[in-house]
Amino acid sequence: MSSQTIPVATLSPLVPGQLIKLSVVLSRYVPVSKSTWYEGQKEGRFPVAVKLGERSRAYKSEDIIRLVEQGVA
Repeated sequence: MSSQTIPVATLSPLVPGQLIKLSVVLSRYVPVSKSTWYEGQKEGRFPVAVKLGERSRAYKSEDIIRLVEQGVA
């Protein structure tokens, strides 16, 4: 799998203050597998989710914007 930086401007607009589910993050912004994502969280490369409920989590759009702009994905 090749690493490539995806400019935020070419994607659906991310507005600060939004919460984004993991499936959306992986399908639109950071093209890695779930296992790679969770491994990256443990290593501190990817942000940790905000707990919305007992079984629901989402990511702050600011964290995803920063991640994409840094080209970490």
